[in-house]
Amino acid sequence: MNNTYKILRLPTQIWLIWGLGLLLRCGMMMIVFWHPDIPRESDDYLQIAVTWLTNGAYPTTLFPPLYPLLCRLLLVLFAQQPRVVVMMIVLIQTLLGSLCILFTYIITTHLFRQSFYVPIIAAILVACDPLLLIYGVFLLTESLYTFLVLLAIMILSWIHTKKTHRFLWDLGCGLVVGCAALTRSVGTLVLIPFGILILGTQEKPYERVLRLAITIGGAFVLIGGWSWHNYLIFNRFSPSSSGSYNIAALWIGPAKSLVEGKTPETNLKIWEQELKDKIREEPSSNNGFVLSEAAAQVALHWASEHPMAVVKGFVRSQAIMLVGPSISRYAEVLNLPEHELSYQVLKIGLSGIRGILELLCGIGFFSLLSHKIKPHLQLWSLSLCILIGLHMVAAGAGGYSRFIAPVVPYINIFAAFGVGKIAAMIATAADSLQSLYR
Repeated sequence: MNNTYKILRLPTQIWLIWGLGLLLRCGMMMIVFWHPDIPRESDDYLQIAVTWLTNGAYPTTLFPPLYPLLCRLLLVLFAQQPRVVVMMIVLIQTLLGSLCILFTYIITTHLFRQSFYVPIIAAILVACDPLLLIYGVFLLTESLYTFLVLLAIMILSWIHTKKTHRFLWDLGCGLVVGCAALTRSVGTLVLIPFGILILGTQEKPYERVLRLAITIGGAFVLIGGWSWHNYLIFNRFSPSSSGSYNIAALWIGPAKSLVEGKTPETNLKIWEQELKDKIREEPSSNNGFVLSEAAAQVALHWASEHPMAVVKGFVRSQAIMLVGPSISRYAEVLNLPEHELSYQVLKIGLSGIRGILELLCGIGFFSLLSHKIKPHLQLWSLSLCILIGLHMVAAGAGGYSRFIAPVVPYINIFAAFGVGKIAAMIATAADSLQSLYR
């Protein structure tokens, strides 16, 4: 039987877990549908889509176009009714989130080929993870981006089972990565761990180089196409201006807020106004790349005078992202005021869940590196760790939990192995105790 069909014949347990994850996501979706207000993030993407649809030109350089394109298509299909479009996007994100459960199981099965329980545990963790549940109901890029990167990794894990058309799979993997990069700019960095995985295989050197070239080529067909669009209009060959803008918004702004006692949003607005006043008379004043680059220069100048503030802000943000809950998101959806006991209980519970998962992830990762395991598993473990690290570093000093959401499935894969390791240690200890009392 074809390998693809074998992979699709998943065990009953995983379909039950998928059903549980879909049920939880549908529950969150229903809460949002009954909520009287559209989630506040919807305004940004819907406004971009409406402007794009009305004027015929993409209105911003800050956001890559794929998620606004989805909003635009739904606006056309549903007669530009924002509330209906929001509901449809949340429904699509619910389905994508449920597919991530299956993708995680398939990827983990390829990694831990002789283990039945580790892939099952990983799927359960992804199905019930609070971060993935909550960000599936907001109009943000997390759900689509997480789905695309998981899909690309699943394709990459499939390729070693293919005896024919392998280069076509590499091309497909690259195209999916390109879609991810046009959803969030950080998606371009996914090519780094992918390159390590491809070059680390045991194939002939020329085959590895060719596979990597095809994968990168597939990605840059899409990334380069949109970059060329920006070059023709703004004289910048880049998919978006978010790279330089995020230096100010995610790195320096939050660090500056620790020093001055202002919020990162306030500092960013002050910088933006100063820059707009400064370049208003220039011909390039409507160029988002110019504004973003100028904001980055101002932010870097401040950082050069306060390097320790930047370091402290970054360390603080990493700790918040790792164990800090997305309490504000849940409070918004569930309408919980901060002074209520239920808010504090939920905050402690979410922090506890996140902290336990990160601890299990650490146990799993270091257990994988410290034991004699198959080379392909070490290579994958290192590459997934690099993928997690790149996204955390790109998140800067803001400490926003949404930026760690796309790598939660990989954290949960390591956590599942950590659970398996602890269970094996407990079983070994139990056997030892039984032998003592015999």
